[in-house]
Order: sequence, then C-alpha cells, then structure tokens
Amino acid sequence: MPRRPALDTARVPGAAATSGRTRFARRCPRTEFAAAIDFPSREHDPTKEAPLTHYNVLIVGAGLMGRRHLTAFSSIAHDDTTVAISMCDTDEGQLAEIAESAPEVGLYSELDTALDRPWDGVVVATPAHTHLAVGRRVTDAGFPLLMEKPLALVPDGVTEWTEQTDASGVPVMVAYPLIHSDLVMELRERVRAGDIGTPIQFSSMRGAHQPTVRPDYADTYYADLARGGGVVYDILTHSVNMGEWLLGPLTEVSADTDNHVLDDVDVPDTVHVVGRHGSVMAVYSIGHHQELFEFIITVHGTAGSFRLDLYGDTLSRSSGPNGTWTTVSTSEEPHRHWLVRQAQTFLDVAAGIAAPPCDLLGGLATVRSIAAVIESADTGRRIAIADNA
Repeated sequence: MPRRPALDTARVPGAAATSGRTRFARRCPRTEFAAAIDFPSREHDPTKEAPLTHYNVLIVGAGLMGRRHLTAFSSIAHDDTTVAISMCDTDEGQLAEIAESAPEVGLYSELDTALDRPWDGVVVATPAHTHLAVGRRVTDAGFPLLMEKPLALVPDGVTEWTEQTDASGVPVMVAYPLIHSDLVMELRERVRAGDIGTPIQFSSMRGAHQPTVRPDYADTYYADLARGGGVVYDILTHSVNMGEWLLGPLTEVSADTDNHVLDDVDVPDTVHVVGRHGSVMAVYSIGHHQELFEFIITVHGTAGSFRLDLYGDTLSRSSGPNGTWTTVSTSEEPHRHWLVRQAQTFLDVAAGIAAPPCDLLGGLATVRSIAAVIESADTGRRIAIADNA
C-alpha cells in the first residue's frame, strides 16, 4: 500500500474511475532503428503544446540507477511543467532511505499496487536480468515506459514484446544517456549531414578506474554476469548503442574479453571488439582498470574525420591531410544533465510530442550486438548478427 498521500488523479487526463489506470492510445509512429533515421529534436520545445503540464512518474527500483532517475526527473524545470515522483521497491531498507532523503516522494513496496495507480510514465531501474519481465508488466498495464539499459540480457522474448507494444501503441524508450549529450548529438548531425563524406571507420576507446569510480563494485550486480555485471553488460552496451545510434546496428563482431586486474570479481574488466556497422569498420575498447578516465570517439570518412573527447567536452575535426585536430565545438554542460535531458525527452515521448531516440527496436539491436560479443569472446569465432543486417 502507498505510504504517502494519494496522487491527485484529477490532474491525470484519461484516468479510469475504477482502477485508476490510464490507457494510452498510439500517439507516436514507430520508427526503424537504422542509419537513415531522422528523429525530431529532443530538446524541450516550448512552442509545442504538450497535453499535460503535470506528470505523475513512477520509478521502479530504488537502487543507484533509480536514485539517479529520481534526481533527473526532480531537476526538470519548465515554467508550465511539474513532476510528481513515486518509487517502488521490495527492499524496505531502500525505501526507508528514500523516505528520509526525499520525503516528498511516494513509496510503494508492491509493484501490483503501484501499477494500479494512474501514471503518465514509468521508469524501470531494477537489476538488468529482471528488465524484460518488469517492463512487460508496465506496458501490459498501458503505461509509457522508460527502460533502464540494457533492454534485456539476451534477445529471447524481446521480439515478441516489441510486436505486442507495436500493436498496442504503448511507447517504450530505452535509457542510454550518452545519446543525450549535446556533443554526441552534434557529432551525429554533422556526420549525417555529410561533413566528412561517407563514414568508413569508427573507433570508441573508453576507460576508467573502477575501484575509484565505484568502490563497492564487488558487492553489487557488477560481480555477477547473470545480473548484467562485468564490463560488457555494464559499460560496453552504452558505447555500442551510441555507435549504433550514429551509424546503424552492428552487423558482425569479433571480440576478446578478460579479467586482468579486478581479481575480487569473476567477470571481464577488459573488452576489445572489432566489427562492422554495415560497411563501416569499427573498433571498441574498454578497460575498467586504467588510471585515466577517458572516452574518445573517432569517425573517419571519405572527406575528413571527427574526434569527440567526450569527457574532455571537445569535438574536433581534422584540418586536412597530415594536419591536426581543430576544435569545432566545446561544451560546458554538466554530464549529469544528460540524464535530465533524457528524462525530459521521455516526458515528451509519453505525451506524444517526440519519438524515442532509442525505442524497443534500437534497444533490441543493441541486445543482439552484446549477445554476439559474448558469443564471440566465448567461442573465438567472428559472429554475424543476421537480424541486425
């Protein structure tokens, strides 16, 4: 049962008088996830009149990511928009901490009870291995869904779910905050505008010192592959999804993984991937043990190159043959704002005035790609991802 004052159902258009559930008609056309997509702007557009000025949002999962989503939705500030947030978790200890730190947040300990209320959007931030089951319960209830990454650990069952949500029209957006970075969005626009000709080569080099970034990693899901742990499920999925958002899905991969340094967990802390996004050759590399915190993305085309230093907040272009990198854009945007922009985008998707930057098809493509990476690392074979081709 809720342990906060009941939500103001009168402020939620379409709430059924009997169960309080809101059934959402199909308001956004589905889009294919491919290099040719031209998604609408994901910045909040004040010239578009949203059907709601007050949103009731439920966050399922009160752990680290659930709390980050709580902070993001709480940070949305527009003159005519307010967001009331509730959280649901079976862990009473987590709920007690939320009650103390954010007393304005509604709390639920049972998902069925929570889903019997009217919501304008639901965020699922439970452990990765539960995403598919919990996400289906949310869309079956008719609520727009923001699903924390990855959509699932394996593709099984996701295609059927995609077909069901396609038929029902319930919008689903997968949470990948990198594609909400202002510099990543600019890179995509410049590449697709042909600024460097046709893309032919891509690299994503990323690393961090996990014991410093997440000191408790060995006591979390990170230590368990079955729960989405290790560098592949936890971090590579972000890099691959961004690459797919820029260039289209991965179509083949050859991968190598190992545990080199983090000997208190039995999961990979290092991954190398060589693959293709169609005709574009790609390399991904991540180390969760290196001292430097860095993320460098390079796109080479037939008429030039771009390099994005994502953590250095700089986008550069090659100056010419045997030239140097010339800065074209910098950003002073705090990285935490990527989550805020993602939250605002989801409200626009739920309201029917924007398309999801990564929908179920996009999330499924990344799930297939990560599954292929794991298969390749396990077998030593190069894997063709037929369903992404």
